[in-house]
Amino acid sequence: MTANTTPRLGLMAPTNADTFTPDDFAGTFGILDAIPGTTPVANYAALPSNLTSTHHMSCYIQADNGAEWYWYQPSSGSPGSWKRRNAIGVLATAQQASNVSTTTRGVSYGPET
Repeated sequence: MTANTTPRLGLMAPTNADTFTPDDFAGTFGILDAIPGTTPVANYAALPSNLTSTHHMSCYIQADNGAEWYWYQPSSGSPGSWKRRNAIGVLATAQQASNVSTTTRGVSYGPET
């Protein structure tokens, strides 16, 4: 099979003259499988619970609040865990609906010792 490759990932890009055989695409499937993509889930409870070290650095995004998570398990001998990819709460998404007063000041004291 004569094929070009894509510039970014080096995936096989067959020409129109090529005949398709599944074996020709085995390398491309391997590249795609090795690259962790981002998978949408409904909420935190919908994150998969059966991931292993083969899913290390796979990313998931919650549809309900935009939080991003990745699976961290660098080897099969280490325990896996979910880690946040961004800060708690989604930043820069709220809008100020009213004017902000800069003339009102409140005093806050630390805890008493």
